Amino acid sequence: MQAFEMLKRCAAERGSNIALVRGSVIVTWSALALRVRRLAHGLRNHGVSPGERIAILVPPSAELVVIAYAALAVGAVPVFLDPGLGLRRMLVLLEKCGAQVLVGTPLAQVAVLGRSPPGLRLRICTKSWPGCSSLAALAGNDAALPEAAVNSDDPGIVLFTSGATGAAKAISISRGTLDAQATCLALLAEIETDSVLLTVLPAMLLLGPAFGCTVRIPRRWRLLADLADSTHSFGSPAVWEPVITEIERRRKRLPGLRRLLFGGCAIEPQLIRRWKTAVPQARFASVYGSTEAVPLAWAWDDALLNQSGVGTLIGRAGPGAELSVTALPNCPALTTLRARGPVVAGADWIDLGDVVRQDESGDWWFLGRASECITIAPGEVWTTAMIEPNFSHDGLRRIAAVGIGEAPHQAVVLVLEPRRWPWTRAARAALIAATLERAPQLAVRLNLTPARVLMRRRLPVDVRHRAKILRGELAAWAANRLKVTTE
Repeated sequence: MQAFEMLKRCAAERGSNIALVRGSVIVTWSALALRVRRLAHGLRNHGVSPGERIAILVPPSAELVVIAYAALAVGAVPVFLDPGLGLRRMLVLLEKCGAQVLVGTPLAQVAVLGRSPPGLRLRICTKSWPGCSSLAALAGNDAALPEAAVNSDDPGIVLFTSGATGAAKAISISRGTLDAQATCLALLAEIETDSVLLTVLPAMLLLGPAFGCTVRIPRRWRLLADLADSTHSFGSPAVWEPVITEIERRRKRLPGLRRLLFGGCAIEPQLIRRWKTAVPQARFASVYGSTEAVPLAWAWDDALLNQSGVGTLIGRAGPGAELSVTALPNCPALTTLRARGPVVAGADWIDLGDVVRQDESGDWWFLGRASECITIAPGEVWTTAMIEPNFSHDGLRRIAAVGIGEAPHQAVVLVLEPRRWPWTRAARAALIAATLERAPQLAVRLNLTPARVLMRRRLPVDVRHRAKILRGELAAWAANRLKVTTE
């Protein structure tokens, strides 16, 4: 696997260079390779064999990298249980993941008591803990490792979807797909061996060493300071919006930043514009993909700032991805996106569930999730991007269009998240009126009345990216509210 081979090569050629850094904690390439070898020997001595799954409940840290790479070195499959999914959901996924080995912190060991997956035979703790082997005690010798009996089609890691539009599900990504994803991301983001990658997304912590560059692990509440010492990073708009606000407030300069990538949800052009103003020497891009396939498409800041038309620009297909469309069954005029290729998990086409359009220049545009479309009459289907931008204005932080009732006769409801909460009935009525006045003809066509415009202090969002609006949850809430209001 490319990531493990890169680790060995960097340890041999640039052993004293920094591989990982978190605050004042520095790990060189030679030290990282040594820790990986020792743990890999320990895993083999405890009977861990190729193909076995190792569930990992460890926060982003050097330990997490060591555990993941040691698992890969013996041919095992790391199963990443992202704490961002929430404890309850994470415990359910742990029971279902089929792991034979569990590695976790003392806190994780307490949390999972009684919730272990069937077939679990080995528990490892990052420190000494009752009923567990510790990482220190498990470490074996530092001899070179014999090659594991694996190939590029074998599982490399297991990740879980965020569950933003349904139940979180396990995605097995092969070693070959991981290699292709690392190669394409490094190519598109121009990551070199002298780069410093700030790994805001947990999955990037695993791919980071595969780039052969220094990986910086962020510290809580110190994200701006860590970004100032980095050249590249990749995160959601929900991560980068408060950071740019702090940069503007403090008039902070980031002269070393070269590339900042956005992903996880649609990106507002205004956010890109603020970053370009504050950090003019850097370039900014949106990366489109999914848990099982990234990067699928790519758009740079100049295109993002000049976009016009319905939807959000997601750009052209990246290397390693082939994109096509299939018509929605209840509305042939709308199409959903499919993908296949080296960066996509599995050999077949996967349906991403995103409604898209392609313009004359070949660029792809995101129109909304197929599961969130609203059918107001037979054959008349509306996506969220066909509605929401028309009613947005400066008084709103976010707006969501949801459908209530049964298709094909759903009612459209707008749910607003005001920037400042309107405390009086008159203020709420004024905000609703201002919203509907943004597109009066569309409001009439969708039968949007003031009674069908609701407000919430915060719209619910996914726990991982904190950016994708949970419109299914909102639709159920809106249906209940309107039912209560009319009774």
